[in-house]
Amino acid sequence: MSVFFNLQAQRELLGAYASAQELIGESLAQIRDQTREADDLIDASRAVRAVVELQHTALGLANDRVDLAERAALL
Repeated sequence: MSVFFNLQAQRELLGAYASAQELIGESLAQIRDQTREADDLIDASRAVRAVVELQHTALGLANDRVDLAERAALL
């Protein structure tokens, strides 16, 4: 029973990470569009930092998803 619970928990985490990655991707697209359309209204250095932070977060989520998939395969 605990193996089933662990697999279910892993699946739920993978789903949550996938949803978070999708939201981050959408946010990146919106930030890029905003910097193109409103360059004079957005502080460019702040926008660049936000994009870099979101990209870093997306990479971390991708690595976590791979790690979780590997752990689930071991179960």
